[in-house]
Amino acid sequence: MIRRIHAQVVDLKEDRILIRAELSSKIDSLKTLKYNILGDSYNEKLAEFSLDQRALDDWDRF
Repeated sequence: MIRRIHAQVVDLKEDRILIRAELSSKIDSLKTLKYNILGDSYNEKLAEFSLDQRALDDWDRF
């Protein structure tokens, strides 16, 4: 009985590790997707501006 309970506990720990790894992978994928969406969208909008207007985006000047 004790061995069976111990085996179940070990299985639960392994399942938790696998679930955590899956979730971590999904979170990383979502962060990458968010970065790509925001970065590309921002750069596309910036490309539509004239050079004078793009200069306003230079935060080093402020």
